[in-house]
Amino acid sequence: MSWSVEFIPFVPWPVFWAVAAAGLVLLSLLFWRSRRGAVLRALSFLLLLLAIANPHLKQEDREPLNDVVAVVVDDTQSQTIAGRTHRAEEIRKGETERLATKLAGLDDKSRAAVEALTKGIVRKLLHDPTVRLKDSAGTNRGERLADSVRELFDL
Repeated sequence: MSWSVEFIPFVPWPVFWAVAAAGLVLLSLLFWRSRRGAVLRALSFLLLLLAIANPHLKQEDREPLNDVVAVVVDDTQSQTIAGRTHRAEEIRKGETERLATKLAGLDDKSRAAVEALTKGIVRKLLHDPTVRLKDSAGTNRGERLADSVRELFDL
């Protein structure tokens, strides 16, 4: 359980700060001229500003959550072009197995999060080239790009 003070002013914040600045100027004049009651007026002005700021005591019950990983999954037809997804998945699994000893201390939930993270990274890396291949499909440029991808990724 946590407590906090939240300010919800009756006027917009810029108006609040403009009134506070104008009041500060007038109070400065009162103190500079050594007028009687300047301290009382300053205290009254601060209480008025506090009332306009409209403070609320807020109580919240919060439960801490584990870290959350957002994963974007792209299962569109373009991911199946020429076996790129399969090759990338083989590489991902190989790297995960290579680091298995370092990941051994993780619980099942954390291990699943690492799997989801690596799959998401692979999909993100394949996304832009896939979009470019799809956009240029059926053209000479598309054929050249497809040939380059097959040669570069040994597909």
